[in-house]
Amino acid sequence: LVMVAVLLTSLSMLSPLWFSLVIMAIVVVAGWEWTNLTRIDSRLAKTCYLLVLSALLLVSSYWLGLFTEFNFQLAQTISYWAVGLWGVIFLWIQGYPSSAILWSPKPILAALGLLLLLFTWVAVAAILHGEHGKWLLLLAIIVVALADVGGYLAGKLFGKHRLAPVISPGKTWEGFAGGVALE
Repeated sequence: LVMVAVLLTSLSMLSPLWFSLVIMAIVVVAGWEWTNLTRIDSRLAKTCYLLVLSALLLVSSYWLGLFTEFNFQLAQTISYWAVGLWGVIFLWIQGYPSSAILWSPKPILAALGLLLLLFTWVAVAAILHGEHGKWLLLLAIIVVALADVGGYLAGKLFGKHRLAPVISPGKTWEGFAGGVALE
């Protein structure tokens, strides 16, 4: 509830520029979590990773015109690259576990993290700087939250048929249906 209150207050009171900068800081925190997922253990290596991520975010904010006039054309191009990357990731997931050899090395996982986190920030900044951006971002957050809640509740209450047991053993078709229904 505290996080929801902070989000709503920030979204309503901050300009798109300042909210984008807040999200940038949150993305850097997510970068720290990504280093844990990739099993980067050294504090120095984690710090270097965060510095690279921060540099990428700052450079992209400059290229996108975050402080001047937002460049939606560049944001759209980056979004196309993001969709392509998600397509590749989807194919890798479909081929799991044999495809793990392609994406499981630390350098690959680290690079994927940098790209996914950067693409996420670009998407949020682009939404915010568009017409009715704050409302659209809030709507997107609500849809994702409802899908998560619906999936969790339906999966816990009715889940019997595994969706993808090798990839995510706790996910069920019933949870999937609940997520779709509630969103």
